[in-house]
Amino acid sequence: MNYVLETFSPAQHLPVNTTSDGMKLLAEALNEKQDSNIIFVAIGECEESTDELVCKTLKEHFQSVFTEALDEECEFIVFMLSDDDSEKTLYCTECGNDMKIDENGISNHIDNDGSIDYELDADHVAIAEE
Repeated sequence: MNYVLETFSPAQHLPVNTTSDGMKLLAEALNEKQDSNIIFVAIGECEESTDELVCKTLKEHFQSVFTEALDEECEFIVFMLSDDDSEKTLYCTECGNDMKIDENGISNHIDNDGSIDYELDADHVAIAEE
């Protein structure tokens, strides 16, 4: 007896470790239940063929991830909650914006997609709250 009806080609995906704040933001923005530590986000072949809400959310908060997934012709992005304690969100005492301290002890402000925010860094040094 044959139990298999159809075999599909494997889908190309981009795995992304994210912070708990990132997962919460993504779940709320996409109206997803966050029952587990993983959120699967389907994307199209380009921005125009991606669901409008998904496209808006990814462009606003995860632009570099969205761009990479499109460049790699992925069908979906897998956001996974990171277990790494070093991924805790730090906040600047001067302005309250997100910041990070790298392995060399250098602090930088970070923008919504986790990249260094050079404009804020030019304004003042990012100092973490204690």
